[in-house]
Amino acid sequence: MIKIRKAYSDPHMPLTHVREQLDEYQLVLPRVDHAVHVTQQRKWRGGQILTHIHEQCTSGDPFLKSTFQRLLHVCHKVLYQQSSAWMLHGLLLDHSNEFFIEAISSSESSLPGDGESPIRDGVVEASASPLSCYRLRSLMLPSYLPVRVAEKILFVGEAAQIFNFTNMKTMNASE
Repeated sequence: MIKIRKAYSDPHMPLTHVREQLDEYQLVLPRVDHAVHVTQQRKWRGGQILTHIHEQCTSGDPFLKSTFQRLLHVCHKVLYQQSSAWMLHGLLLDHSNEFFIEAISSSESSLPGDGESPIRDGVVEASASPLSCYRLRSLMLPSYLPVRVAEKILFVGEAAQIFNFTNMKTMNASE
């Protein structure tokens, strides 16, 4: 970006010099544009986008690979913030419904019967605990994050909610 700003800041800069400055982006920009177009066209969100970017990181071109790795790093910050809020405080910060954990409404919270698959419509049913009000959404789970890890993240967040609820109840009782 600094090169682009510098190239446009001088009104007498020859076009050949601008082209030479931007030459290294000739391979990257079409690939990034294609990735954005595919994401928009397929209406991907959350883990689906992370999976797509992760797949682009396998490029043989070192500059292209590092570009997508930097993009994935930035996108992971959102995932880490959501995961941290969930595991440390039991808070589900997902205003756009892109996190791989979702709240279950009271009408949906019935447990699957015997013989039913725990995976339905891209959703892995939550544990059999009556306190459980959340479940995994496998469609929002990045492909490189194992379901067993996501289940542990779900469990830790539910445990954090129980501890927070217990602490609030104890504090209210002592007042």
